[in-house]
Amino acid sequence: MAQCDAVSSTDTSHFAFLKRQDRLLPYRPRNAEWMIRAARDAAAPDGHYQITYLALYLLARRADRVLEPEAPRSWRDLTDPKWRDRLAVRHPGCSGAIASWCVMMRRMYSWD
Repeated sequence: MAQCDAVSSTDTSHFAFLKRQDRLLPYRPRNAEWMIRAARDAAAPDGHYQITYLALYLLARRADRVLEPEAPRSWRDLTDPKWRDRLAVRHPGCSGAIASWCVMMRRMYSWD
């Protein structure tokens, strides 16, 4: 029995979980053909969900605390111990988007 007409989440694991429990029906947005390619290609192959959240993650700094010459230039730069306790990132338990970012950072650079 359907509980809602549509569900939205920035955490794609929600869709995988709901699909495994057979709680999703096939859905294709009416405007899917006009979506940017990355979003259009991010649909489940069987049409049970469509990824619609794409984000850019940027390195930002407080200019009064981190001068331009010493600013990190890449995500890998943040693995340098000098940045420990000097970073701010939203808690991944409160944001599916940040949780996904954390998973990718761990895959690319390890947890340490």
